[in-house]
Amino acid sequence: MKTEIKAAVKSEEKLFYACDEEDILAAKIGHMRLDFGNGRQFYGTWFGGNDELNDDEFKAEFNEVTKILRSDLLKDRSAMDKFIREHPSLDLGSRGNGYKVQTDEHTYYLRCKPQPGDYDCYCFCYEREPLEQAMTEDMAEEEIGMEMN
Repeated sequence: MKTEIKAAVKSEEKLFYACDEEDILAAKIGHMRLDFGNGRQFYGTWFGGNDELNDDEFKAEFNEVTKILRSDLLKDRSAMDKFIREHPSLDLGSRGNGYKVQTDEHTYYLRCKPQPGDYDCYCFCYEREPLEQAMTEDMAEEEIGMEMN
C-alpha cells in the first residue's frame, strides 16, 4: 500500500478535532490518541465513532497505515519532531501541526505535537467518499454565504 503524508489545507482544520457536524460524524470511523511515553515507546488508545464503518477491512488498512507511518512520522518523538521541521504542514497553532494521509477508501488526519507530558498525536479516521461529499457541500455553503454578505 502506498501512503503519502501531505499537509492538510485550512478548510480541513475541523477534521483534526471532535467535530459534531452531522455529515462529518457520519463519515467518522473514530480516532486514536498516541503517546510516545518516554520518547521511544508507542501507546495508542482507540475511541470509536461509527461501529458500522469500523469493519475488518478498515481495521486491516488502519493497521497497515500505522505500520507504514511508524517507519517515519510515528517512529518516536524525535522522528516526529524532525519530520515536522522538514515537511510543510497545516499550522494548528498551539495544538500542533496537521497532516493528511489518504487511501482509496479512507482519509486519516494526524494532529502532531511532539511534547513530553502530553499526547503526541491524534489520528482521526474517516470514510473517504462520504467525507469528501460532506466537505464539498460545506465549501459550497461557505461560498454561498460569502456571496450573500
